[in-house]
Amino acid sequence: MDCKEKQEKIEYYAGNNMRHLKKLCDPIIAKKSLPEMYRDDLYSDAQKVLMESVESYRDDSGVAFKDYLKGNIKNSFWEWSRNSMAQKRCNVLRDKNGKPVKVKDENGKLKKIIIPDVRLDAPVNEEDSHSTIGELTPSGFDINNVISELIKDENVELFLESLSDIQRRLLELRMSGMNTESVKRELHITEHQYQDNMAAIRENEMISLFNKKRKRIENKMEHKDMEEKIVFMDDDCIMDLDTTDSYRMDKYSLESLITDKQEGELDCAYVSQRVPFAWTEEQINKYFTRVLNNQPITEMVICEMVIPGAGGGKISYLIDGLQRLSYAEAFKENRIPIKAKGAEFTKVYYKKFEYDENGNKVLDEYGRAKYSIEVFNLIGKYYKDLPEFLQKRFDKFNVNVTRYFDCTPEMIDYHLRNYNNHVAMSKNQYGITCISNDVATKIKKLSQKHAFFKDNIKCTNKSRKTGVLEEVVVRSMMCLYFMDDWKKDATDAYKFIDENATDEQFSYLHKLLDDMHEVCGEEEKALLTTTNTYTWVKVFDNFTKLGIENGRFIEFMKAFGTTLHSKEINGRSYDEVSTRNTKDKITVNNKVEVITDLMREYFGESIIVDESITEEDLSDFEFVKENVSDDVNEEDFEFYKDMVDDSVKCDTPLYEKCTPALIALMAIACQEEKDTEFESWAGKYAKDNITFSPSQKVNFMYMKNDFEKYCQSAV
Repeated sequence: MDCKEKQEKIEYYAGNNMRHLKKLCDPIIAKKSLPEMYRDDLYSDAQKVLMESVESYRDDSGVAFKDYLKGNIKNSFWEWSRNSMAQKRCNVLRDKNGKPVKVKDENGKLKKIIIPDVRLDAPVNEEDSHSTIGELTPSGFDINNVISELIKDENVELFLESLSDIQRRLLELRMSGMNTESVKRELHITEHQYQDNMAAIRENEMISLFNKKRKRIENKMEHKDMEEKIVFMDDDCIMDLDTTDSYRMDKYSLESLITDKQEGELDCAYVSQRVPFAWTEEQINKYFTRVLNNQPITEMVICEMVIPGAGGGKISYLIDGLQRLSYAEAFKENRIPIKAKGAEFTKVYYKKFEYDENGNKVLDEYGRAKYSIEVFNLIGKYYKDLPEFLQKRFDKFNVNVTRYFDCTPEMIDYHLRNYNNHVAMSKNQYGITCISNDVATKIKKLSQKHAFFKDNIKCTNKSRKTGVLEEVVVRSMMCLYFMDDWKKDATDAYKFIDENATDEQFSYLHKLLDDMHEVCGEEEKALLTTTNTYTWVKVFDNFTKLGIENGRFIEFMKAFGTTLHSKEINGRSYDEVSTRNTKDKITVNNKVEVITDLMREYFGESIIVDESITEEDLSDFEFVKENVSDDVNEEDFEFYKDMVDDSVKCDTPLYEKCTPALIALMAIACQEEKDTEFESWAGKYAKDNITFSPSQKVNFMYMKNDFEKYCQSAV
């Protein structure tokens, strides 16, 4: 090979983060069953082999370079394994005098005992409340142990799907034995980002799926499906007399409530409910110390909804007390210790009982258990560290519970609003209780489940808990369909979407987010903040109408982030119109217009047309003549119409809303002898598109452009 060919080979295999080189290495590494921590060493070795192979390869050898390189990598990996595992390179067990301890192998030969490498995390610093020293403290709960057992659990996919890409990768690296600093370097994240993602993993509500006592959740999922199908009608603003008397106040032990939650008897995921683990460290410690001092806490509230056929005919929802119960469960499972910040009365008196040699309590002359009064310091302690007396106090701690019966979704939301009518509930958390269950479910399916919101938006774990992503979904819908009715107040925006948005509009937003997730990467997060994402969703919607390959949108975003944001167009720049009033209608509208104008100029756009274009009322026949040819007669028109009927399903939105445009496009396809391509294109286009312009002219132009692209790609 000449110098140019060598350079091309090196760039091909080593470029793009060694993508093609890793494809050769990974199957070989997998067969070796080595710990993940050695993977980088082997990649480094493969790079050296690549450099040597381009020099030693001969074109007349009759062997493809790929096969030649693969063979060299295999040989080099074998040598690496032999050398790395040699006794002289390994740690060995030594006696008290420092001499290696030797034992006989199966052949009777003396061999040293090799100590396998172990990777341990070092603490960042003692002052950091998120310091890894807490992760190294012995505990009955270890997230690494949980993840190790996930592969054996049928609920593993539910847990993994709830994580973002970076959280999943972080777990993989931690499980491989990589320490904290190495993980941050590998993922190119800061200390703050690392701790934020670790906190999100620890607080992920799906972890409770793996509690051994927890029942399977299939019934719960079935209940939710049935719940979503039930429609409750109530036109009156007066509370029913039976409803006003339909409640009871009882006392439950904390342990029994935790058990009900784990066994699926108590549903803690009502659609309008907040997410768990939203307290500050100070609030957590105040709560634990209060319970262990046996001081009463605020009541919890349960609402029972009757759903015919759903497991006993009712579902019990915890609608107030989610934070208290979630943190109590986490403490009981040794996931969270008690820390000093915010804690009060941290030294507690308790009874220390006397036991005999058989483990039985020693009784006095009156048959009472003997004990002494001791003082226990709660700081730094997990549940497992508590004396028996305090563990029982925690388990048997009495909680006042108000239970409402025969509740409708409207009454549950009513109770949610009233029990949370204080500063702790954010505007977004409050807003979602003001809308129907159906729309709330659609919003949360996007904000909490869609990969775009997990991987592409710049949003902290703390902000996610306050319902910010739900607001992004709502404002994206406003930008796409209801800009003229823009609502600055979040609650007003929720209510407007609840009353006006359609299933088709939510489906279209889902498709846009699918496409954005596919093309956007880590670099674009700087632009996709929680205050700008809905602006970019609308801009991307405009971009899709240009007929340009989606991948090029990132090209524009990069140019915008570096230079175009300050460039003037039509007498103004983005920097000028981007004010602090991020939720004002005029600000959002100006940002969309300026970015779109910059995008049109960047791509030399000439395809986007004004969708407000007015057109005369034309018959389908007249529309075809005007947009195809005056030579089309009525016989031709009927022929084209019949072909459309044969090619497009009549129950699709495409057929129902775009018939004139489809007939006109079929006329062009027949004239160009592409009627076969039209049929396959129409099937795909009908699947991918469900919303259309009221203008047939606009629909025709978009479809014509897409059809031409389809035909070109099929060649």
